[in-house]
Amino acid sequence: MGGYGGKSPQNDFMHQIIQDLDILLESINKIEPNVYSEKLFSKRATTNKKKLNDFIDQKLESNLTLLIELSAINENVSKEDEFHKTNHELFVFGKKIKDLLIKSEDLTDLYKWLELSNYKDELETQKNELNTKVNELNSLLENAKKANTMLDEKSKEAFTKILLDKEAFDYKYAEREYEILSKYWLGSSIVITLILITIVSIKSTNVSGLIDIRKDLCCLAIQDKTMLYIAYTKYISSYILIYSILIYALKVSIKNYNANKHNEIINKNKILILYSTFNLYREGKDPELLYLAAKELFSQHSTGYNNATEEKSNSNFVNNIVESVSKNVK
Repeated sequence: MGGYGGKSPQNDFMHQIIQDLDILLESINKIEPNVYSEKLFSKRATTNKKKLNDFIDQKLESNLTLLIELSAINENVSKEDEFHKTNHELFVFGKKIKDLLIKSEDLTDLYKWLELSNYKDELETQKNELNTKVNELNSLLENAKKANTMLDEKSKEAFTKILLDKEAFDYKYAEREYEILSKYWLGSSIVITLILITIVSIKSTNVSGLIDIRKDLCCLAIQDKTMLYIAYTKYISSYILIYSILIYALKVSIKNYNANKHNEIINKNKILILYSTFNLYREGKDPELLYLAAKELFSQHSTGYNNATEEKSNSNFVNNIVESVSKNVK
């Protein structure tokens, strides 16, 4: 017996088996078109399978491995495509036997080659199963990565939402505080204005004291007139002092009202900017919105209650900071 795959001459018995198998394969592969009915499809498939079965029984000592493999081929067909499929499987099975016979020097050698072939087929099957499992695991890993990425995005979104809610709450609280203060200073301004108007009205109608002083100046000596001048000056100064204090208080009240009203409007706008920007960013809009939102949040805007010159200066300063930070982030 030669080694596997060796080129030792085969005996006449093996050559005869191969020739008989060639004739059998030719008969299996011979299909006459358009002459088969439903019954003939099944009959022809059964006949071809039986031919191979008889060949194994007679020529190959009823090899159990080959018979089991042959039995797995379905010969119960009723359609043309099923018949062609079965016939192709029978032909491939016969070709496999022929290839093993060509490699073998005798039947014993054939059975060893058959064992190796089946072992190889089993390994291929296991390899395919392992590849399938690996592909399934890779698919699960990809799905897990996608789920993890989605979870990270959702977590970041939720965390951002919490931070925005906190910031919005702070702005809302500040807005409420500034609103209360602006109302307080508005009320103070109204009260001071009413007091000032009342005092001016009263004093403008009560000029008898000044008339008496002027009469006394005409009748008194020069020494006594000096005292009256001093009294007259004190009288006028007291009114100027009262008016000055009231006017200053009114100015302070109006200034504080404007400042608090300005801050109230700014905080209200910041709340709107925060939520609007978050909603647009969550919908996948242009990331430049974050830059614009930061610019809007930290910029001073004219509200009609603040100093326009101061607003312009602060705006330029903040724009420079935001642009610098944006460049560093990129």
